[in-house]
Amino acid sequence: MLESLRSNVIRTLWRTACMFALATATGGCGAFGWLAAGQTPAEIKPAYDGLKGETVAIWVYADEVEQMDFPHIQDDLAGAIQSHLKESEDEALETTRYQNLQKVADYQRNHPTLRGRPLTEFAGDLGVTRVVYVELRSFSTRSNASVDLFRGKGVADVHVVEVDLKKPGSAKETWKQENINAKYPEQGGEGENVGVFETPDINAQSVYVGTIQALGLEIAEQFYQHAPPDDELSSH
Repeated sequence: MLESLRSNVIRTLWRTACMFALATATGGCGAFGWLAAGQTPAEIKPAYDGLKGETVAIWVYADEVEQMDFPHIQDDLAGAIQSHLKESEDEALETTRYQNLQKVADYQRNHPTLRGRPLTEFAGDLGVTRVVYVELRSFSTRSNASVDLFRGKGVADVHVVEVDLKKPGSAKETWKQENINAKYPEQGGEGENVGVFETPDINAQSVYVGTIQALGLEIAEQFYQHAPPDDELSSH
């Protein structure tokens, strides 16, 4: 199941199938028109396109409360983002190289006093030319309606810090996107007070992993060309 989440090819094929099913069921001309004309909907360009040929570190910050609830959330989210970037199959990222995740995690743990300080002050110490800094605003796996219902939700602000390794002190933030969000699972309705009951496939661990993967994908897609979201496809 996780591999399908990470597969851009399967994701695109699935969306195409949904488009066809929607058009067939409703008689609509939007998605069906694309298919009939032998076309696919235009892909979304990256919000930030400056990772090509760069060395990149993924830095995730979660506050102490979130880390108490989910002790490995920083490492898990960083790993999900980096995996989605590597598996994007975007030509622009073919020459991008990534800092070892464990090395970044060790640096974070060995320098606890860095919390709360601007990343630009120490980004040069990571040995990369780009730092994708993710500030996790909120993360949960339970519905607001009841602790018996599962609904994973994650919200994060994402920054990019550019570094010229030949010029100490040159690090500067050049891009920011606030309130990137994701939910998992998709079923369970819309809004805050919804969710699904536990099943063999839906439990605390699977919802945690699914939400991490979904948020990681939403963040990674800021940096490469990708298919439009399902709701945009179905609205045509």
